[in-house]
Amino acid sequence: MRTVMNKRIRVHKYFFLLTISILVVSLLLASCWGDGGEREEGATTPGEIEAVPLNISSPPFSEVNKPISFLVTSEGMPVEDATVCFAGYERRTDASGTASFQIDFPGSFKGIAEKEGYAPSSTILWVFPEGNEDLPIRAIRTMPGYDDMGLSTYRMAGVNFVSMKVYYQFDDEFNLHPLILGEDKFIVSREIQEQVLKWAISRFKAWGFKVYLQAQSPIPSKRYTFKRGDVSKDKYMEQIKEQALWLAEFAEGQGIDLLDPFGRCEYFSLEEMSVYKELLPELRERFSGKLVGGHLGLGGMEYKDFGCEFPEFDYSGFDYITPRFEVGLYSDSPLEVRNRIKECLQFAEYLKEKYGVGILPIWLANFCVYEEYEYKKFYDEFISLEDARVWLLDAIFDELSRREVEGVSAYDIHYRVRPSLHGGPEWEPQWQWQEELHSWQSKRKFNVVSTNFCQEWDEDVTSALSMLRHTQMSVNSIVATSPDSATELEQAWQAFRNGDCPLVNTITREILSDAYAYSDNPLGITVDGDPSEWHHLDPVYFNPSQISPWLLRSVPELYPESAKTPYGPQPPSLSFEERLPTMGNLKAIYAINDPEYLYLMLEFYGPAPSFPPYIDIDASGEWTHEDGKEFFLVFSPHVVIAHNRTKNSRLEGTKLADLHDFAYGDVIELKIPLEIIQSPNRVQD
Repeated sequence: MRTVMNKRIRVHKYFFLLTISILVVSLLLASCWGDGGEREEGATTPGEIEAVPLNISSPPFSEVNKPISFLVTSEGMPVEDATVCFAGYERRTDASGTASFQIDFPGSFKGIAEKEGYAPSSTILWVFPEGNEDLPIRAIRTMPGYDDMGLSTYRMAGVNFVSMKVYYQFDDEFNLHPLILGEDKFIVSREIQEQVLKWAISRFKAWGFKVYLQAQSPIPSKRYTFKRGDVSKDKYMEQIKEQALWLAEFAEGQGIDLLDPFGRCEYFSLEEMSVYKELLPELRERFSGKLVGGHLGLGGMEYKDFGCEFPEFDYSGFDYITPRFEVGLYSDSPLEVRNRIKECLQFAEYLKEKYGVGILPIWLANFCVYEEYEYKKFYDEFISLEDARVWLLDAIFDELSRREVEGVSAYDIHYRVRPSLHGGPEWEPQWQWQEELHSWQSKRKFNVVSTNFCQEWDEDVTSALSMLRHTQMSVNSIVATSPDSATELEQAWQAFRNGDCPLVNTITREILSDAYAYSDNPLGITVDGDPSEWHHLDPVYFNPSQISPWLLRSVPELYPESAKTPYGPQPPSLSFEERLPTMGNLKAIYAINDPEYLYLMLEFYGPAPSFPPYIDIDASGEWTHEDGKEFFLVFSPHVVIAHNRTKNSRLEGTKLADLHDFAYGDVIELKIPLEIIQSPNRVQD
């Protein structure tokens, strides 16, 4: 029987853990604060005997049920018989300094190496869920500098490809100009476009994504109608050819896996397909990956939307065709929409059999609504726009499950922006009935995609491990008053390794209940900028990429003004490009709570910056965008401000509190009263 101050009291009403997966979104950083570096693990203070340093290394990510190996060395030599702790398990290194694991649940985890006489060392890696093997290509559409939901969110949803576009535009004289799209549109030089694309591709690859690169059909500066024999048409086609050949060479140099060098045709399906076929041998010489026949000619649902038959082109020589599933509502019947989905896929199967190409459906799935009558008739069948979109995704995936396709590319499933009826976040409604459709969406669409992209895992295991990590920190602070707690914690660890999650929960709840009842600081955390108390805790977020996230803002053509922070433009004494080399890059976020406070620790590659990423917190659990359920934190060296977000802006809201219980040091630590964010039982990414 464990005794705590001669009393045994259960206080379950105070017990809960926040399930936290922090979302790091728009990174608002101005300059670096302080010039200190990270303190090496095991570094000594004056008077201590210096321990021999260990070094542990591993790949930055793996997958569930795949072997994971850690290499432990010291001064360049392998270390035998070191203990490696990872995801709740322990292994000893062999003569080569290697310890291997294989786990069946995903997350971001620390691997910690320890051995007597050595200073401990740690590394972090992601273990991502297994993907759906029936969909080898599981893509999601994104764009450089606009990773709205975070790359970790994509990987944890089973996404293995990112689809990104190379934009360009013709002026009124039909001269082609490279284009960069983000929160605004910029005509830039080819050199700047290459710089931005290389930066984006390198970031995606650092997260383990493969890349599907698509040319965007030219966007005329105004609508232009070509006439027979018009010389501008020849000029147009010649530049399209030059763009395709350049893109093939660029894609080869960047190690791109899938390439569509022409993209969607708005004007000359037949002519562009002929040019594409003509260029195929030269494209193959320049690019060794897979070539996508694109939605040139094939198009997608809109042919049936307008009552037309699908046009047929010769797709021999291509690797994939990409039927498009952007659905226009030209029917008031969901049954008719489902029938058009079937017809589109049946036609794609016909082309696959005839020309030997794979099927890669894209743009899953967005509604285009142009008339109030269509909107009202169709949506009478559903409770809300979101219900209709979830239904559409379910209908498409249901049809895909009956067919042999090489993968899919999802589009417009973001839950942190108001989605467009036309598929782009920049679109704004013009009439009242459109305003009703231009509404915030929760995670439901994203969850449909995730369910079809990845295999399930046992969430009880991840919950049990979180409980154990939580309890481990509490035991360190209460061991003096509860000497039996350490023994009971070891029993809980053994239960975890035996797969007995219910017993883990029982033991850890007992320990935590007593810790919460009799300690003013049950987790033993001192907010002082020192990360040592967090050593054994796994992060809730890990960024494996050391590539600067600030490159776009250092390009004068894209951001000609001074860099902006939540506090306005920075003084012009130092240009943003000059500050770039010393700006922070977030490495990991740690989070834990007791009954009264949420604690956050932000770790960076290099010293902590003055203005680290702002952090979103959703208390609904599913990004339902309810009033009083979304919050964000804005940092500065002097104060951290908590805001209650308004629905109309990503960075505007009602100020809730100035948080002064924080510290900048080797890391940034922050203590947030739970009452500020309504004491949720769950905090979601």
